[in-house]
Amino acid sequence: MIITNEEKKQRVSISWNIKSLSPYALAIIIICATGCATGSPIAAKSYNVRDGIDNIATQLVAGITKDKKLTIAVADFTDLQGYTDDLGRYVSERLTTRLSQQAERLKIVERRRLLQILDELDIGMSGLVDEDTAKKVGKMLGANSLVMGTVADIGEEIDVNARIIEVETGNTLPGAVVSFRKDEVVKSLLGR
Repeated sequence: MIITNEEKKQRVSISWNIKSLSPYALAIIIICATGCATGSPIAAKSYNVRDGIDNIATQLVAGITKDKKLTIAVADFTDLQGYTDDLGRYVSERLTTRLSQQAERLKIVERRRLLQILDELDIGMSGLVDEDTAKKVGKMLGANSLVMGTVADIGEEIDVNARIIEVETGNTLPGAVVSFRKDEVVKSLLGR
């Protein structure tokens, strides 16, 4: 390969410019380039709680192949220690309603029925993590999938992670993650 004098000048100029950058500026360029290359957002958008839950529903439905029709139950969302508060229950309730609007692709098992089955089996929502228990509950409900998730308080925001788990196989469909602003509505639901 023959390199012209003009190409040599450009390479030297680029090399010198990179060397003259501070380590911080170089780190920012690398982070931005990596985020752009992977399609990952650098800074996630922070939503109000209602819009965030709507976004979760949209992400979850987008992860279901067009040929699949799922019968799903939505479990209460827990914190990272496995406890449920009013925020986790609210996320589950609103998400159930939003997913029920996708009737052509999803059949929703009423959450109260899920709670009734869990009570009969004397297990809590955290018991659904066990694959055998999830299969048993799914069969009793007539559901082939469960929506499960977590609500994590990370300071000024709340991270919510959601996923659809196929009961029979334990496979997880593409999940969803959203950050909520910790506004007055969210603060009032936390820890209750």
